[in-house]
Amino acid sequence: LVTIAAVMVRPNGFVVALALAFALRRTWRRILPVCLPSAVFFGAWCVYNLDRTGDALTFWRAKSGWPEVTIVDFANRFHKYAIPHLALAVAAVVAVVLVWRTLPRAWIVLTALYLVPPLFIGIVGLGRYATECFPPFVAAGELLRRFRQRTVLAMFALSLVVEGVCAYWVVYSKWLP
Repeated sequence: LVTIAAVMVRPNGFVVALALAFALRRTWRRILPVCLPSAVFFGAWCVYNLDRTGDALTFWRAKSGWPEVTIVDFANRFHKYAIPHLALAVAAVVAVVLVWRTLPRAWIVLTALYLVPPLFIGIVGLGRYATECFPPFVAAGELLRRFRQRTVLAMFALSLVVEGVCAYWVVYSKWLP
């Protein structure tokens, strides 16, 4: 049910099925009933798109409406609207990398599948992906557990300030593409 819901919410939700398949350790008797329904639903979604739009992958081609930037494009030329997306993704990946030994391997796989490919196919939206992916939040909690309460409160206050700055960028500075 989780994999079907993930695919229903977003087509790239199939990475949840891939992470679950990894967690099930190549036991096909367990992988098929867990992951096959999401693959069937994804296929049905593609057929529906084909019927309605003439393009089975219309959800993928819709990205062409955004001024997409890859990590290579970003390195070659500054794109200010990609900064918040890239910053959130980097923070999420760093948190997971710092505590990778304490996290289940399937969570690390989920984080990698969810956050690394967009660097090469399009950064716009990566900030949303970083906040949708739960392992970085668990990793951040694991990191914060190591600090004193005053430090945690200071980090929380800093996060509020950063959130305010990001809101300013988006609303007043028109950092939306």
